[in-house]
Amino acid sequence: MNRIWVMVANSMQARCFEQGRATGTVLEPLATFWCPQGRSKGADLTADRSGHEEMGHGRGSSSYGPRLDARAKVREEFARDLAHFLNAGVAAHRCNGLVVLAAPPFLGRIKSHLSRPASKVLAAAIGRNLVDLDDATLVRRIRDEVPRATWLH
Repeated sequence: MNRIWVMVANSMQARCFEQGRATGTVLEPLATFWCPQGRSKGADLTADRSGHEEMGHGRGSSSYGPRLDARAKVREEFARDLAHFLNAGVAAHRCNGLVVLAAPPFLGRIKSHLSRPASKVLAAAIGRNLVDLDDATLVRRIRDEVPRATWLH
């Protein structure tokens, strides 16, 4: 039987499920991830303010922004952590199929960090933010969103 991991995520939290081993149809909770900084304002994430350069002699001043937006950096790190979890599961043969449902901009970030073996077993990548749903509703929505062929053994 296929062991499929299903991850639902957004930039603040993620939940991973495994297709039930006993029946092959139930999704069992596997792991939960949190990134509380994902919703923080960029200014709250860094102690440094944007650069500021005095020109002197009454010529005014010049400001320049940070090289990398702090929120984007936090989101990128969270996506990398989630992908690392999925990559490790595939490498350890704990699963042989992946499904990722994530908020559309964040989905691309996760996919960009998947290893080649994990990318090969990615059965579906769907741009939906379902992470805030209760377990029963979430499982129904996952079943509705993910192509039926994914669940066949």
